[in-house]
Amino acid sequence: MSQSEWVVVTTRSKLPKAGVLPVYPKGVAVLLVPQGDEVYAIANRCPHMSCPLEAGRVDGGIITCPCHDWSFHVRTGEMVTAPEIRVTTYPVKKDGDDILIELPGA
Repeated sequence: MSQSEWVVVTTRSKLPKAGVLPVYPKGVAVLLVPQGDEVYAIANRCPHMSCPLEAGRVDGGIITCPCHDWSFHVRTGEMVTAPEIRVTTYPVKKDGDDILIELPGA
């Protein structure tokens, strides 16, 4: 089984104060969602019909898909109304100015 790998995806200075930042480490579509001092990383595709979540809206730690209004908690990836449906989330850590995410089997 492949081990996971921490990958630098951006720097703190490049994170938006509000909104989201799409990144593509090793070709994986990931969405960085800053929330106060925390940064969350989720897959940039809704599990419903693969709509890009980067075009959605973020409000209070919830991102809503622009296509069909499915909403997900950015911290856990759980759908607000049906927690058994989820968006993949990735662990995030900060190292100096760098923001890294952990990619499984990278």
